Amino acid sequence: MSEKFQKTVLKNGIRVVTETHTWAKSVHMGFFIECGTKHEIEGQTGMAHLTEHMVFKGTAKKNALDIVLDIEKAGADINAHTSREYTCFTTTGLKESLPLCLQTLIDLVFHADFKPDEFEREKNVVLQEIDMSKDNLEDHIFDLFFEKSLHPHPVARNILGSQASLKKITRQDLVDYYEQCYQTPKMVLALAGPVTHDEFLALIKTLELDQILKSEPKVYPQILELPILEHKPFIEWVKRPSEQAHLTVGLPSVSFLDPQRFEAYVLASYLGGGMTSRLYQVIREQKGWAYNVYTYLQSFLEGGSLAIYLGSSPENVNSILKLLNDEFKLLLDKGISSEELNLYKTQVKANIVMGMDDLESRMNSIGVNEMVFKKYRSAEDVIEDLDKISLESFNKMLPRSLIPVKMATLCMGESSGLKEFNNFKWSF
Repeated sequence: MSEKFQKTVLKNGIRVVTETHTWAKSVHMGFFIECGTKHEIEGQTGMAHLTEHMVFKGTAKKNALDIVLDIEKAGADINAHTSREYTCFTTTGLKESLPLCLQTLIDLVFHADFKPDEFEREKNVVLQEIDMSKDNLEDHIFDLFFEKSLHPHPVARNILGSQASLKKITRQDLVDYYEQCYQTPKMVLALAGPVTHDEFLALIKTLELDQILKSEPKVYPQILELPILEHKPFIEWVKRPSEQAHLTVGLPSVSFLDPQRFEAYVLASYLGGGMTSRLYQVIREQKGWAYNVYTYLQSFLEGGSLAIYLGSSPENVNSILKLLNDEFKLLLDKGISSEELNLYKTQVKANIVMGMDDLESRMNSIGVNEMVFKKYRSAEDVIEDLDKISLESFNKMLPRSLIPVKMATLCMGESSGLKEFNNFKWSF
């Protein structure tokens, strides 16, 4: 296996990062734009996601069908996703389809035309997506959890937006957002596959990507330095028709840039990273109270949140909260052992190393690392940082997350024992 990372900044400010894998057959490419949900204007939640949808509805050169037809005729695939901090457009294909894939991404990112009829039609599509997301309670609870626990920071906003916010957005709002947010200095173009950096730069020059300049002197008002993320405590049961009660308990965590972010990864693994995790063993294996038990670590530039999710019978929820309280108290009082630390460090390291086999993961990694750290972070670099975690550094990090007065507790489903739930207090 051979891989080599290189970076070039084009004269228009686009950062081109590549990782060459000579053994691979497929090429994974992504255009990352440092504009996500947190950069939206207040009251226009869903703008970033709607923009991501709309660029596929037609450009100056192609209509919506031609965009995907040309890609799929070449045996390639095109997709996109919106996060709270950035938007990304991706393609996957063979090396010979790379010129078509890159030209298509350039058209989407720079030449979308936002036809009025397409705008109204796609807005209705997203409204259906919002309704659909609410039917999956295991997913929906996380949207609601972030809205409640991270408010008023803008990362709390629902990526899809709401029925009310989507209906307020006009076509001109979307055009303004696209023109002022999709600017070349805020872009990273990442590639992983059997393509050298020089080959990619030659293609970029042929397609004249380096000649495109979108950098308005006026700064879009929401692209500003944001405040530190504060974890907002609450306890709430949202009644929804469901066979199970979906429970999410949230702890404050660290940012992407925090020196103790690797200790946070290990904590997430310890609590709910796999079948040997503490909460899986206690709640599922010993008590039989849940089928699904896991943790979800979400780090942002300004802070983070560690959510614990499980689905259980409504009558078990109050007992589970008491058990969690006891587990947090035990962890805070005694910490973990050297054997446990090595076990969960090994799990985290193995996931990183195995991720090296996935080129899409590698492409995403080099793109996100450039946005966050402004530099390359190899798997070996990350493993080296994980190896630095000591029992002392891990146990010293615990009081930063295990804070009773900052706990967020959300349950969704048919209510049972609601009075006892509402009166519950974290006291570890």
